[in-house]
Amino acid sequence: METSETTGTELAADPNTRQRLALTLTPNAIPPRVGEALLLQFVSAPVPAVTQERRPLHLGLGLDRRYSSRSIAAELRTVTDGAVGLIPCEAADRTAAMYTNAGGPLTDPQTALTVYSTIRFADPELQTAISQGMRTGNVPTWTAEDTHSAPGAITMTWCTGPHQRDDNYAEIVPQLATALDVVVTADLTTDRWLNSATPNQIEPVEPAFAGAYLNYARQLTTTLTTEARDHLEREYTASEAARCTGADNTGSSMRTATTDILERLAIASARLEHSETVTPAHVETARRLYATTVHEIEEKANA
Repeated sequence: METSETTGTELAADPNTRQRLALTLTPNAIPPRVGEALLLQFVSAPVPAVTQERRPLHLGLGLDRRYSSRSIAAELRTVTDGAVGLIPCEAADRTAAMYTNAGGPLTDPQTALTVYSTIRFADPELQTAISQGMRTGNVPTWTAEDTHSAPGAITMTWCTGPHQRDDNYAEIVPQLATALDVVVTADLTTDRWLNSATPNQIEPVEPAFAGAYLNYARQLTTTLTTEARDHLEREYTASEAARCTGADNTGSSMRTATTDILERLAIASARLEHSETVTPAHVETARRLYATTVHEIEEKANA
């Protein structure tokens, strides 16, 4: 199939939809698993004209120091007409990080994804403000006297991998660490894709077509079927039972948080297939994605 002949219906029906889009939009020097994560976040972000009960996905990206954190979402930003905000924390203080380079606050409702690169340069006050945006959907303005809508889904990056002496997430404040849903690592030791069973030969699609496809996917109102909810409960039990044993009181809250993340991953997976209904198959995809991500950052940040 030639990429120029691909239609939205054909791409939605392709079993490798997520991977083909990721291959299209991820820089060659960076593993496409990063693109997969950003795509899921992008379509999870709210759209003003569409009612969405679930909050967007908020991810951490641990990148090998040889990967450019500033470039990870550049192509996605281009094809989605600027719906992605890139904020380098190397030059950010509380004011700069809440504003775009053009000087306007990040209040554009069409902003789907905001990427804070190299989070270790952000001071604790800024990190706390970002975590507030993740939890409540609102972040403080630079005056700290008011709030404005959070800039969509939020990603932050830091250096990791065998060439990094210390993991930079040790410098992340606990409030921010606990606000992250999952962490995706991308160093030279990780699998190329989030799902290691993905075939090596995958054709990309035209970038402009990918942008139109994603903007449409983001606007879908996606609901879970009864079968999907039942499957979600079973998947949680199978994947988290071992972690919820013991006599402490954390099991219930952990169960709720994990189920919520799995549900939002399933919704995002369905949207990437242009489906308005989440099926048990989407829940199974969410389970596999969740299994390939990192969840212990909260404990490490609090250590």
